[in-house]
Amino acid sequence: MNQKFIENMLLAKKYEEEAFLALMPDTAQRHLKVIIRETAAMAEELAFDAIEKLTGRNAAGADGKQHQEPQDGRENGSGNIKKIHVE
Repeated sequence: MNQKFIENMLLAKKYEEEAFLALMPDTAQRHLKVIIRETAAMAEELAFDAIEKLTGRNAAGADGKQHQEPQDGRENGSGNIKKIHVE
């Protein structure tokens, strides 16, 4: 896709969101903004998890920091699952 087309589509979505919020009362606007922000954060986290599972390495977030899951003993530092033998 063309970069300019993508920018225009994102701008159109931003205007659509602003128009929708303008129709709501102030209290509903505040709640919807929080919901939108949280939904975006969830989508970002899901995307990073998908990238990590597909590539086997950590993905950088929007803030430039590495998205890392806490180590719980099931994974080693490289992102690979440890193989265990049960007899």
